[in-house]
Amino acid sequence: MSLRHMEFAVKISELKSFTKAANELGIAQPSLSKSIMLLEKELGIEIFDRKNGLELTYAGEIYIARAKNMLRLNKELNNEIRGLSSIKTGKLVIGATSTSFKFIEKIIA
Repeated sequence: MSLRHMEFAVKISELKSFTKAANELGIAQPSLSKSIMLLEKELGIEIFDRKNGLELTYAGEIYIARAKNMLRLNKELNNEIRGLSSIKTGKLVIGATSTSFKFIEKIIA
């Protein structure tokens, strides 16, 4: 189960259409369908009920909720790491004696 498969399933659940999801994701609809079928086979559950339109099964609701959380956490992680690599964010440790701290305290604040 990859993050990409999670993205596929989430997009389908949001758009309630394999065709619309495939177009938005920039992949062929048959490839998207096959990816979801393989994901469902790997999980041993059906994510989507295809009998009456396209609805989430109970297991699908749980899967999509958790997948959204995982995708959000992955995005946050990537943003944090990118921030560190471009030195936009990070941790700065400054050592100072009590005497020198009196002079730099106002500057740091």
